[in-house]
Amino acid sequence: MQAQEPSHAEVDQIWVEADRVRVGGELPDGAGSPAVALRLACRERPDVQLQLPASTAAGRFEVVIPTGSVAAATKLPTETWDLYLCVGELAPIRVGRHRDDIRNKKRIMTFPARRAGIGRHACRVRIGYTIKNNLSITSTRLLAPIKQVGPARPTDSGPTDSGPTGSGPTGSGPTSPADAA
Repeated sequence: MQAQEPSHAEVDQIWVEADRVRVGGELPDGAGSPAVALRLACRERPDVQLQLPASTAAGRFEVVIPTGSVAAATKLPTETWDLYLCVGELAPIRVGRHRDDIRNKKRIMTFPARRAGIGRHACRVRIGYTIKNNLSITSTRLLAPIKQVGPARPTDSGPTDSGPTGSGPTGSGPTSPADAA
């Protein structure tokens, strides 16, 4: 009889920090302390993956995800990166949270987004749960501010420096209060 492969790696801690996200949880049963890495697989571009080392101790794993690395790898306007734990010779398994009684975490458990990257690599990066209570990261490219070329155009929202229409020396109205009298 073959041992059944684990269905996921159970997450119990997520820390969103200024320039990184740390994820901690339990290694699958029977994993021991083999080499462990976290794989981020891009849904929109299946051939693109990021692999990050994970530390292990006492049946647990912890991994640091630099948000700048995710931003630099993002090429499309929005990309979703699914998290997989690679443990020894086992097939990669999803990272998620399933052992609690909270359902639909995607709607009720949210984490803050962080701005990451610079220039054309600038993105908003946010970790969150999927509809199946697994973890994914969404990276959205930020548009560069539009630079104005040339002088600003006047608006039609009010009078200009020349005063109300029809006044002044070339208009038909008075030029001073004494002229009006």
